[in-house]
Amino acid sequence: MAVDIYGNAVSYFSSTQATNVSCLSTTPCTATSPAESAGVVNVTVTTPGGTSATSSADDFTYDNAPTVTSISPTSGYTSGGTAVTITGTGFTSSTAVMFGSVTATAVTINSATSISTTSPAGSAGTVNVTVTAPSGTSATSSADEFTYVVPVAPITGDAYTAINPQRLADTRCSATPQPSYCAFEKLPSSNASLSAISAGKSIFVRAGGEDNIPADATAVVGNLTATGDSGGGYLIVYLGNTVPIRSDVNFTTGSTNTNMVISGINSSGQVNIENGGGAGTVDALFDVSGWFTSST
Repeated sequence: MAVDIYGNAVSYFSSTQATNVSCLSTTPCTATSPAESAGVVNVTVTTPGGTSATSSADDFTYDNAPTVTSISPTSGYTSGGTAVTITGTGFTSSTAVMFGSVTATAVTINSATSISTTSPAGSAGTVNVTVTAPSGTSATSSADEFTYVVPVAPITGDAYTAINPQRLADTRCSATPQPSYCAFEKLPSSNASLSAISAGKSIFVRAGGEDNIPADATAVVGNLTATGDSGGGYLIVYLGNTVPIRSDVNFTTGSTNTNMVISGINSSGQVNIENGGGAGTVDALFDVSGWFTSST
């Protein structure tokens, strides 16, 4: 639709009519560019007296909207403050960088293909990082995804005491008859009756308050051994009621395998040991070599 404000002037970008044309005097006129494909077009003005001739002086360049092809790193803490480099195209005239719906700060346009910025604070989850320029906003894709993660709280016990390794648990010693070596292990009475662990089951090994480990210990360090299994699998040492998705010691039938582990201790002074194997049972040995206590 033509806009007749002063002198019945109408402006065109190539063959597309502009909007919001305003000519308040003989010069200059203002207008809003219509949508066009990327490239160079001539801007012309039409009045009852005719249409302006085209020349390089009336060239107007349409740029493509920015594109984001990658970001690095792809994750950061919910508190914000992660330095992020954005790679893509069309960044020269960028006016904003968004992490989801939140505007980033400290944006530096390094070049037409690179932007440095700092992530704002956000909620846990994945958002799209977009770049906005006069030509438009970058389309979203998996290449621009940034994941906010919640910082992991450190183990509260931060004063460590090392000791010579001492055995807290050996499920072989609940067998009848009891193996002769069990007499030398001197297992705590609270752990002496622990038996081989069936697949998908757990045992609770008491650590806090046992064998010189203080009752206020918050975590223990030790070697976990799997042996005498009747089916392959893995052992997990953990704190709490939810079994984590991981393995601490992997084992196959007939093998003996050991790994160092660190586990928090629950309010009852216990750690959990789970047999994540698909079938059969496995014996577990737990030798503690140190513990953490709170320094506060």
